[in-house]
Order: sequence, then structure tokens, then C-alpha cells
Amino acid sequence: MTTQRRQRPGIGRHAWAFAFAGCASMSAHGQERRVDFEEIIVTAQKVDQRIQDVPISIKAIDDETLATINADGLEDLTRLVPSLTMTNLSRGGNQVQIRGLGSNVASVGTVAIYNDGVISASRIQSSGTFAEQDSVIYDVERVEVLRGPQGTLYGEGSFGGVINIISKRPDNQDFQASFAGSVFDVDEGSSDNTDLQGMINIPLIKETLAVRAVGYKLDHDGYIDAVNVSPVFFGLPAELVEEDANTEEVTGGRILATLNLGEGFDATAIYKTEKTELGITSTTSPHLIDLANSLGGTSFRPDFTQALFGPPLTEIAIGGETTVDEGILELNFQTPLGRLTSVTGVGEVDQDNANTLATDSESWSEEIRLTSDNDGQLDWIVGGYYRDAERKIVFSGFPFAEDALTQWSVFGQAYWEFAPRLTATLGLRYESQASDVTDQINGLPTVSGDFDSEIPKLGIDFKVDEDTLLYASVAKGFRAGGANVDQSLGNDANYVQTFDPDEIWSYEAGVKTSFLDRTLTVNATIFYIDWSDIQIDRAIDALVPPGTTTQFIVVNGENAHSFGIEADVYYQPTPDWDKERSNDRLWS
Repeated sequence: MTTQRRQRPGIGRHAWAFAFAGCASMSAHGQERRVDFEEIIVTAQKVDQRIQDVPISIKAIDDETLATINADGLEDLTRLVPSLTMTNLSRGGNQVQIRGLGSNVASVGTVAIYNDGVISASRIQSSGTFAEQDSVIYDVERVEVLRGPQGTLYGEGSFGGVINIISKRPDNQDFQASFAGSVFDVDEGSSDNTDLQGMINIPLIKETLAVRAVGYKLDHDGYIDAVNVSPVFFGLPAELVEEDANTEEVTGGRILATLNLGEGFDATAIYKTEKTELGITSTTSPHLIDLANSLGGTSFRPDFTQALFGPPLTEIAIGGETTVDEGILELNFQTPLGRLTSVTGVGEVDQDNANTLATDSESWSEEIRLTSDNDGQLDWIVGGYYRDAERKIVFSGFPFAEDALTQWSVFGQAYWEFAPRLTATLGLRYESQASDVTDQINGLPTVSGDFDSEIPKLGIDFKVDEDTLLYASVAKGFRAGGANVDQSLGNDANYVQTFDPDEIWSYEAGVKTSFLDRTLTVNATIFYIDWSDIQIDRAIDALVPPGTTTQFIVVNGENAHSFGIEADVYYQPTPDWDKERSNDRLWS
């Protein structure tokens, strides 16, 4: 049994957790030895590569590290990844930033998050979405964080970077099982908090067919009080709606099946489901509670209070529920030209916020790519991508808004070793997106937008020796435009319905090197970014209470730029002792 200190970033409260974990395996191979940092294999460029050979600023967090830090969501990764930050609103509501290229409240984020090669169904550019799916991280092979624009291989909306979450695949050799759990309490909250996770792996036909099932349940009590502040605008004190309201209960799992027929063919099918129930769906700025305290003579603690708006002396519905269902099918074929891969994804996300706002998102996508396997002076990858997504929003039983998009793209990237140990990278993607947004609550006609862009990348790297790689690159990032829904119902003159695309140009140089017989590894990058027509938030007046600006739309601002330095340092003096440090500096 171990004791761990657990703290949520940005909240300031802490918990002491008692955790247990165990595993069982029937194998003739013995215990697997821990992989050295130098030999970590990643798929950041959609091929298997040693991390120290990839000319990208990338951080890979393996399963052992994820277990050590007791990671159960994306926000736990920020402790280990330079330049990765998150605004912690609620599970599934976190705003993700890399290198200061931030997500807006109202528009789609600048970081693309892929679960087993597929992006969430809730990610729709038109009319905006402020958050990404935040699945529980358990029985995960690794998480890869790619920093900087990755538009050539990952497309629109990834100019801040990419987070790849890769589940462990079924093992067709051995039976395996694992379980983990923790019980903890939170200061000024509750002691009734539990995390339970488990996995079982069964080889049905040895070396041919295997299945793997994962299940989990997180049950967390709250520590933030929900307060109705609207009475202060009528000369009444603010009302306590519920103490410790930010409860969180997550139940879900996934089933994976892998078929390997040999002769260059394998297939993996994945089904995932997850249900999240939240006592409150977000946290607001403390200044709203300060205002209510000053006007209403109350004394609620701003840092630990959620402001709500509702009629005085009336029961207010709070909380929300989100259900995610996804299916993924990956097929790999060996052909005379190279490895052909098909990744098909379908998904549905249903959200119900306090029984007033209901959102239904659906999408399906298909990516086909062909990767060379000649391992010569010229390697390449070419492919195509298509995605269709739609979303319907209902408010208090009435149609609020509908939006839909179709995306398609073709892409290619080549790696040419034009001189010994000197390789040039050239990538290009053409991306096209068509979107339709209907503001139903205001009775406005459908707004259609067509956006396209060429997204290039040019890089060069020099392999000084087996332990040192120098690289430099210039790359473009692109994010499509869209339309807003007027949440002020026509009462705000600052409202604008459409906004244009924005883009960045990123310039970076880095080094990956090892010292002291590979016990000390240092990876460092310096970058400069130009951001044009930046999509920013503009507050608009909400209806209740009058004059309180709590709703946002997206508009285009002026240009911006930033530059910074980030570094990962990994030290392992002995095979049984790890010590890792990360740091970053950012100027804008």
C-alpha cells in the first residue's frame, strides 16, 4: 500500500490518497524489463520511430509513469510536459494550451486530441466548442504530446500541437489481468472519494486472436459550493444552493479485439463507452462572488464558490451528464508499395446540462494512408482524410442551434537523406472544410462557410552521432472560421455572427542528446511563432441578470507573436532509479 498526495491544479486544495494496485500474468516469457528512455518507440509521425530520432519537440509518457503519478485525466499530464497547460473547469471542460496558443471559451481549441487515432465527435469548428473529451487514462500504452503545429499529418486545428492517447492492444500470447484503486479525502470537502479500475486480457486463439476489456469507476465528492448570485440584483442576499457541489462520477470502459492473420494483415476493433455525471459543469471567475458579497452583504469564499444565476427563492437545477460512445476499426495491409492503413471512427456524444441545455453530437471519419518501408534514402507517407460531423443543441425543450461540417484533405510527407546523416523533411497538406450553422433561437437563416488552406512543413535534421540529433523546421498551422449563435437574443449591439480563419507560422530549432553512457538525456527546443487574425473571445450581455457579461462569441483580433524555450531532462543513474525534470519559458 502506498500513500500519495493529490492536488488539482488551480484549485489549491489537497487530498491524501491511499492507493493499491496489482496485476497477474500467465506467461512463459518472464517479467518484462523496463524500457530505457532512449529506446521509447512513438508513432508521432504515424510510423514507429525511436523518440530520440524524431525531429519534433515531443514528450512521451509511458504506462509506468502514468501509474506513478496516478493519472486519471488530461490535467495530470501538465506536471510532466513543458509548455502544456490547462484551465481546469471540469472533467471534459478543460481548455488545453501548448506554447501559449490557447483555446477560447467559445471556439474550438488549438490542440487536437486523438484517442486511438480518432478525434472526438464533439469537436466541431462551426459555432464553436470550448472543450475536448477527457477520457479516463487507465491501461494506456503511452500518451504522446507533440508541441508545435502538426497540420501536415494531423490537419486543421492542430497548430498548437497534438495529444495522442494510445490504448494497450490485446496480447495474443498470454492471459493478463490488472486492477488499481484508491480512497482519498479532500480538505474542506469529503472523505468519500474512490477510484477503481481493472483490466483482463484473454488470448482466444494464440498468436491470432485476442480480446482485452477495461473498466473503471471514479466517484469523487466535491469541495466547491454552488451559490445563486442573482438575488443580489434585487436587493436580496445571495443564496447557497448546495455545499460541496462539484461532485464527479465517471463510469466507463472499452473492449478491444485484435486479429493477426500473418502475411502482412492485422485488424483491431475498439468499442468505448463513458458516462460522466457532474454536480456542477464549470467554475466561474471569483470576481462574480466578490460582487455578490459586496452588494448582498454575504461572505462566500470566492476561490471555492461557483456562481449560478436563477430566480430568487426558486429551486435551481445544477449539474450535467455526458455519455460518449465510440467505435474504431484499424486495418493494416502489407503491399508491394508499403504499409496501407485504414482508420475508421464513429462516435456520438450526448450532453445534458442541468436539464436545460442538451447537446447531441455525431461524427464519422476515415483516414487511409500508405507508408513506405524501404528504409532507404527516401521514405514517405501519403494519405487522405474525410470527416462528417453534426451537432444539435436544445435549450429548455426548444431548438437552439444546429451546426454541421464536412472536412476532407490529402497529405504527404517525405524524408530524404540527401547527404550522410543529413535529412530533409518536406510535407504538404491540402485541407477543405464546409460548414453550416443555423441560429434557431433567433430565427436567423443558415450561415454557410467554405474554408481551405495549403499547410506546408519544411525541416532539416543532422544525426551527429547515435546519441545526438540537431533539427530545425518551419511549419504552418491553420484553423477554420465559423459562426456564432446570439446568446443575448438580439440584445447586444456587439454581436457579430461570423468569424474568419486564423493561422500561424512557427519556426523552431532543437537538440536531442544523451550523456554519461545514456544515463542523462537532454531534449531542448527554441521556437518563435507569428499568429495572424487570431480568434479571440468577446463578451456579450446575457439576459439574466441584466448587464452581466458571462456569454462569449468569437471574433477576429489583431496579430500576435510568441517565443520561448522548453527542455526535458531525464536522469537515470541506475536501472532502478528515475529522476526527471521539465521546464519551459514562454514570452509573448
